[in-house]
Amino acid sequence: MSKEEVTNYIHENRIICPNPIQWQLFYKMIVRRLHPKEYVGMNAENMFKKHGIPYPLVLGGWQRSSEDKKQVFIEQIEIGFDNGLGENVKKYIYSLKKEQLFYFD
Repeated sequence: MSKEEVTNYIHENRIICPNPIQWQLFYKMIVRRLHPKEYVGMNAENMFKKHGIPYPLVLGGWQRSSEDKKQVFIEQIEIGFDNGLGENVKKYIYSLKKEQLFYFD
């Protein structure tokens, strides 16, 4: 399954992003696999500055717009696919239950 098929699934099902706990787990999966040594001692903001992996808009970021959240989630998906994690990304997203996702009305 391609990056485009996964992002189309997101768009067609009006998914914004995973709920905060699942989104944090998704982010950690990507970061741990791409930068395992740095992941341990680096916070999300520094990981973004150094590697460009946007952190999930949870906690204070949850107040941002739905469009902002979706944009970050799509960017994380693309980073995963572009760095050889496509199968992991696909499996994680398709394993989420409906109640674990945040949707547009």
